[in-house]
Amino acid sequence: KSPDYSQTFDDQPVSVALVFPVQDMGITSAPNWNPEMDQGGSGLWGGQRLGRQDNATKSNYEFEQKLDETWVVKQTLRYGQPGVGESVDWSNMRLQGQGDDAYPGLGTFNVGTQALAKFHTIGLQHNFKFGFDYLKTRDIYESRIGLAPSLDILDPIYGTMLGAQRSVARAYMEQRQLGMYVQDQITLDKWTLSLVGRRDQLTNRTIDLSAADQGVLLQDSQTVSGRVGLKYQFSSGLAPYMNYSNTFAPVGGSDSIATTSQQYETGIKYQPPTTWGKLMTVSAFNQIQNNAQVTDPQAGCSSAGCQSWAELRVRGASVESRMQPVEGLKLVAAYVVTNSAVIGTSTDAYSTMLANRFPTVNEQQVSVRARYAVDRGSFAGLSLDGRVGRTGASYGYGGASEIAPSYVLVDAGVSYDFGRVSSDLKGLQFRASASNLLDKGYVAYCYTDACSAGVGRSVSATVNYQMQWR
Repeated sequence: KSPDYSQTFDDQPVSVALVFPVQDMGITSAPNWNPEMDQGGSGLWGGQRLGRQDNATKSNYEFEQKLDETWVVKQTLRYGQPGVGESVDWSNMRLQGQGDDAYPGLGTFNVGTQALAKFHTIGLQHNFKFGFDYLKTRDIYESRIGLAPSLDILDPIYGTMLGAQRSVARAYMEQRQLGMYVQDQITLDKWTLSLVGRRDQLTNRTIDLSAADQGVLLQDSQTVSGRVGLKYQFSSGLAPYMNYSNTFAPVGGSDSIATTSQQYETGIKYQPPTTWGKLMTVSAFNQIQNNAQVTDPQAGCSSAGCQSWAELRVRGASVESRMQPVEGLKLVAAYVVTNSAVIGTSTDAYSTMLANRFPTVNEQQVSVRARYAVDRGSFAGLSLDGRVGRTGASYGYGGASEIAPSYVLVDAGVSYDFGRVSSDLKGLQFRASASNLLDKGYVAYCYTDACSAGVGRSVSATVNYQMQWR
């Protein structure tokens, strides 16, 4: 997906930011259970969760240099490595003595460099950007199985002996993506034209480590995507706009490793002259997604090597309002409603889903976000933020018989700028945040005969130090 147009230019010629993880992020795996059982998603929750992964680590580096009044160069580098975890088979509410372990080796490396410029040509104002980004992910995956007695997780009896485990599948998977992009936002009087072009080279490499010859599957693909948009700004604050974009998403493990989509969007923005209102947006969109592939037998593939696909249409509308009712307090309220339908399928899968809603697409989403920043007094530099969001129900692959119900999640965060205490600490910032603060159990999505629980509470903290020099 192409980056957006928003950017800020620092007054300092050079700045470097390093982000250090203070507390690793705990990530909970998504256990499965049979939706036909009496217990719901909340019944699978609790302080002692099976299938919990160890903490993950992330490191970030950011660099920015202002060359002159026109050009700015930026670079970001990110590395992440999640911990090792054990998944659990929740079928029929029993552990069956087998599990899949993600071994050390999973990692994500991402680096991007871009140049930004603001200039005028023949009466046109340009916000210009070009650059590249590189993403590499690798994973070593192994599935093992061993003899063990069944364990009723509702009435467990511990202390039984487990048999020796043996490896039944082991593979190394690597994905590389190199993208180059150029974009320009051109303004003439009250008209604004946005143009984006991007080219990506994708490579998937899979090595079957369990095979005697360790066969290698190599897949290469090149994709071109872009976006064009036009906006007109009235003096009253109204700004109608329209956009067209075509995008892609890599799909590993298939002959065609990219799912493409085309989207049309139109809407109107309104920036009222009042002090309480900052920006309101109403929009409608229509998206067609091609080659939405799956290889999961539960999702329509009945034989090994099956590459099922579906073409789907997603229509919807959204309303967003950004307000600042009092000094230091910013509010964002948003509502999105969508309607999805399967309009084309392969012969070996999804054939019974024609004209039905597409699985895992939430029909409604509503959220309210708030951020309060203290600018004066003893607590100057302190910021508090929070979000309350409701995600609507979604259908599973089995249709109306399998519905993931709606749920409400709460997120919260706190930040502090130590530079407000002393000029010697300028550039030092601390942030702590929690997702799913109330640790609510919910159903994330459903398959043909199983549903998956959502991620539990995740708490993280970072220290960010930005160095500046001339």
